[in-house]
Amino acid sequence: MLKNDVPTSDINVLKDSTSSVFEQAAKAQTGVYILDHNVPCGVVMSVDDYEKIFSENDRLLDEITELKAAIRLNNSAPELVSDYQVRGEKALREPVIDKGDGWE
Repeated sequence: MLKNDVPTSDINVLKDSTSSVFEQAAKAQTGVYILDHNVPCGVVMSVDDYEKIFSENDRLLDEITELKAAIRLNNSAPELVSDYQVRGEKALREPVIDKGDGWE
């Protein structure tokens, strides 16, 4: 489904005049839908717009991670997992203690 406020261009225009489609995208500050026989087949956007989207996506993923952590920290009955569930087969091996590592 195409958004009404996003410009469109034909795939042949993209092939013949790629820079004009990038200029159109930069001017509109959105992507430009590329149509092949009136069917959307891709989107062209400026580097600045792509980087903004990528940065916003990273910010939102970080926010989701922080919110999940806050929920877990505020849970009075958290779900506990075993050492084996976290570390797998390493949890079954005896630890190797290096007396020369400066921690003892």
